[in-house]
Amino acid sequence: RAMATKHQQWSKTNAAVVQQAATTRTVAQTDRQVTHNTIRANSEDLQRTQRDVQNKLALRADDIENRKRDLATALANVQAEITELIAYIQHVESTIKEKEAPLAVAGECVDARKGRQGPDLFKDDVDDKLAAEISLLLKVQDLFRAKHVVATEQLRLLRASAFQLNEDINDKSVSLHIDSTCTSMDATQAPDLFRDTVRRTKTETTALPEEWEQFTASNIAKSESEIAKSIALREELDALFKSTAADLLAAANTTEDSFNSRLAEYTDARNLAAQQLGKVKQDIAVQDRAIADIQDVIASRDPPLKLATTRLEKRMGRPNIELVRDPPQHALVNEVQALDLSVQQLSEKLAQAQDILKGLIRSELALDQDIAVKTNSINIDNACMLKRQHLKYAPQ
Repeated sequence: RAMATKHQQWSKTNAAVVQQAATTRTVAQTDRQVTHNTIRANSEDLQRTQRDVQNKLALRADDIENRKRDLATALANVQAEITELIAYIQHVESTIKEKEAPLAVAGECVDARKGRQGPDLFKDDVDDKLAAEISLLLKVQDLFRAKHVVATEQLRLLRASAFQLNEDINDKSVSLHIDSTCTSMDATQAPDLFRDTVRRTKTETTALPEEWEQFTASNIAKSESEIAKSIALREELDALFKSTAADLLAAANTTEDSFNSRLAEYTDARNLAAQQLGKVKQDIAVQDRAIADIQDVIASRDPPLKLATTRLEKRMGRPNIELVRDPPQHALVNEVQALDLSVQQLSEKLAQAQDILKGLIRSELALDQDIAVKTNSINIDNACMLKRQHLKYAPQ
């Protein structure tokens, strides 16, 4: 009986081992099937994930390439505008410099006209026009100096925008190269940086896609804004170039008209003085002859006066009653008185004629001096006009 019991236990033990093995085999088979299914599912998920990553990397590369192209276009536009603005700044600088020559000539004319003499040395219309022209030239220089400051600052802003665009392009080139490299990599080329990379990605990623897009859009918008301001400034400068050139030309023409008018006045005055001088010289010659004639007449009165006074003196020697006031005596006295009166009158006429001659001589000297003054004024203004003509046709 005891042996039967042991045999039963042995049978149960064997059955239990077999059953356990069968159960374990079933569990193992089930686990292998689940594992196989899991591996297949994971493989499929991984392939989908890898395809998704590959697609996203490709799309990202396209996005970067497109934005890089947009940035390159914006940079080209900014650089073109920089070139245009530099040319305008150089034009502004040359415009300021070009005003030095007319300023110098106008100043020389002002100084030269101080050399006018006598009655011609007063502030006339030419002086007023020269002062107005100098004032306008200085005003134009100051205006363009102010615009030069504005244009230089605008150029700095354009260059700053170009620098920012170029930096953005360089960053995108690096990013594009990295993503292109990632796209072409396979699992055998990846170094064992998984855990560290995951940690860094979580801590070092700084921007969201929206921020990335906005950053580039902001750079492009800034460049477009600076280009628009630069174009507006160049248009303003174009208008100033035209308006100031017209104003300066009008002022120069007005000054030249005033010079021509003044020269005509000088010439007319000198011609009138020259005509009068010729007449005065003729009158001096005539007056000299008239004085000589009066002197001759006075001299011709001397012999008869001497004769009459001698006769009277002789007849004073008549004795006693013979010293009578007879008709001859009266006649001689009347003759002497008549001759004395004639000489007196002629002497007065001579003095008057000599005074007139002195007046004519003074007029001659005054006219000579006035002609010299007018000639000096004409020479000064002609020299100014010649300088202005040379300046007018000098290459600008």
